Parts: sequence; C-alpha cells; structure tokens
Amino acid sequence: DEVVSGLILNRNSQYLGEKIHELGIQISHITTVGDSASVIEDCIRVALKRSDWVVLTGGLGTTHDDITKSVLLKVFECGLKKDYKVVRMLEEMFWIRRREVPEIVKSQCEVPENADILYNEKGTAPGFKMWQEDCVLFSLPGVPMEMQYLFEKYVAPEMIAQKNKTFLHRLINTTGLSETDLWDKVGSIEGLQGKATIASLPSYLGVRIRISVLVESKEEGESRLDEVENFLTQR
Repeated sequence: DEVVSGLILNRNSQYLGEKIHELGIQISHITTVGDSASVIEDCIRVALKRSDWVVLTGGLGTTHDDITKSVLLKVFECGLKKDYKVVRMLEEMFWIRRREVPEIVKSQCEVPENADILYNEKGTAPGFKMWQEDCVLFSLPGVPMEMQYLFEKYVAPEMIAQKNKTFLHRLINTTGLSETDLWDKVGSIEGLQGKATIASLPSYLGVRIRISVLVESKEEGESRLDEVENFLTQR
C-alpha cells in the first residue's frame, strides 16, 4: 500500500528492471499492487501464465499487511512446514543482540511445503522459489538491501544459467540541442528499429541516446551497435 499510495518510491522495480535486463532477459511487465489478497492472487496467477520468470518483492514480514506467503500457499495449493535452518539462523541473529527470538518472528520459520528456501542472512524473512509448469517464481522480501542480497545470491545465477541471449548497450551523449531538434536532425529511424532498441533520455545537460540489443552472441551485438551508432553520429 505504501508504494501504490506514493509514500515510498518503488526502487525495487527500478533495481530489478535494470539488473534483469543486463542479464539478457526480456522484461514484459512490471506490476505494482496494494495489500489486497485477492488482487495479489490475481496478479500472480496472470503472471504465471504469461511469463517464464516471475519475481515478487514485499509482504514476507510479520505484520498484519504481510500477506504474500498466505497468497502463495493458495496459488500453489500447499501447506506450511517448519524449516530448522531458518530456526537456527534466527536464534543466532537474536543471540548476537542478546535477545530471545520474538514470538511473532518465529512465524518466519514456517515456509511453504513445496518451495526451495532462499536463506536470508540480512534479515528475518527468507525468500522462496516455487514453480508451476514451465514458470519459475521467486518471492523476495521488500526491504531493498535484503531483496538485492537474495537476488544476487539466488536469482541472478539461475537466470544466467538459463538465458540464451546476450545484452549489450551503448550511450551517445549530445549537448546543445533540444530533444526535438536532435531527432529532426536524425530523421527516420524506421530502418534501425529491428536491429536495436533506441531510447531518448533528455535532461538539462543534453540528450543521451541509449542503444541496446538482445542478441544470440556478443559478436552479433557489437556489429549491430556499430551500425546504429555510425548512422546516428553521422546524422
């Protein structure tokens, strides 16, 4: 709710969008929903049908609005089991703080029966890896530091192992022209659009042109980038 209401910025989507794209995996949708079990469930069910990978963030804590785990149990039709490695990790974490594990935090030891557990050394909430037919779903905590840690440790390596594309990009920096004047000079880029994705990034300092490709090999990517860059710089 704090994201859709604008109380906090959705930096997790920004981080994941950038990192997954750099891995050479095409992102089709980024969806933000509030803390409604029915809305979250509908969102997950649709995502599982249309994508090879789904990454969720948020809702794995212990407060009243942390309902992602309960929704996953419904979607994947499974129950809970106690994970004793999570038990030990929580005990060690709170021993360092000279505290007993709070009763409410002990619920983090209950994990979905058919999930692989993503053990979280940076916080109390473990993440989960679950799957339905050909789609793999990762559920990560919403705290950015924890989410990034689990993404780098568990999600990115698996995506790298499964990917079959290479992502490359270049930036052309321009100054002294407005965005409109710049693209008037460039003219039509229709002939380039099947070869690369071209993005116009204006700012008060000038306009950056970002050229990116998702291709079978690095050699093919460099060749396409050269062709598009040469066309744009000549114009």
